[in-house]
Amino acid sequence: MNGANAGVDMKRDARNDAAHQKREPKVPNALLTDIVFYTLKFFAWVLGLTIFRFRVTGRANIPLRTGAIIASNHQSYLDPVIMGIMARRRTGYLARETLWNISPFFSRLITFLGAIPISLDTMGKDGIRTAAAYLKKKRHIHMFPEGTRTRDGSIGQMHPGVKLIAELANVPIVPAAIKGTFEMWPRHAKRMRLHPLSVGFAKRFEPEELRKMTPEEFCRELRARIVSVYEKLP
Repeated sequence: MNGANAGVDMKRDARNDAAHQKREPKVPNALLTDIVFYTLKFFAWVLGLTIFRFRVTGRANIPLRTGAIIASNHQSYLDPVIMGIMARRRTGYLARETLWNISPFFSRLITFLGAIPISLDTMGKDGIRTAAAYLKKKRHIHMFPEGTRTRDGSIGQMHPGVKLIAELANVPIVPAAIKGTFEMWPRHAKRMRLHPLSVGFAKRFEPEELRKMTPEEFCRELRARIVSVYEKLP
């Protein structure tokens, strides 16, 4: 009986994965997109080193051959862009699906930048399943366990949703700290200003480690690793 139930669960999970994979926007030419992306990333690095004095540490903690969640503090709307430049691999992020209705150009742009559409009507379950389906394809997603941008630059409490997604997809979580984007463009400011930017990556949580931790233990340890890296950044 248990075996039969397990078989039903596996088939249901497979159907859910297939359904959410269909939601992901299709890029017309993946090879061409990669060439353009990494060319732009190279020039963004050069620009960042020159103007924003980019600094990055701990990139070896990001796996190259598996899917992964990069879980960082959230200082500004700029965070996904800065993480996309400094991470070792292309990094997607979740975005509400209504953004794809703004204009054809904007929908192509955010797809190119790695946005993954989720429904506002079913934000919880939909976001979890969509992210898990994406990760199972050995891709990376950047997420913010705080849930919102900081109001004063401090690092807030973490939420355990990233742990659930990582366990469902059987991928590691890489804690990361972003520093400087709050000073550059805080949530209350209308304009950006120049400021040095840095990112650090901490020791990752492997899937086996995650399964042994309670949500509360995970949230405490995740925040501790992010804060530790943040405090060492220039």
